Amino acid sequence: MVPVYNEKNSIEEFLNRILNADTCGLELQIIVSDNNSSDVTRDILNSFENPKVKCLFRDQNNGKGANIKNALKYAEGDLILFRDSDLEYHPENFPNLLKPFLKYNADVVYGSRLTGAKITKILG
Repeated sequence: MVPVYNEKNSIEEFLNRILNADTCGLELQIIVSDNNSSDVTRDILNSFENPKVKCLFRDQNNGKGANIKNALKYAEGDLILFRDSDLEYHPENFPNLLKPFLKYNADVVYGSRLTGAKITKILG
């Protein structure tokens, strides 16, 4: 799931990198929710043609939280990865995020650029 707002400089490259990322054999659905961008992001998304990409367009910007809630209504998968489209985190790291689900039956995985690729179990 990808919330976007004024991402004209990165959205197309970002979507192509997600589409080519290793999803560890899992089926991929990309839900992009545009939060009423005022640049040409909407035009770029409207011209992007791939059946794995579903684009939603909000009529007003109510913040990132509202944008995420909008996209969640359309999620159909068992696992949801939240990604910002500014390329700060690389889609090439998907296997690091998916491995705890596939190997250890994790309930949730939080990615952090500060901790590296270590797995920490929290029991509660």
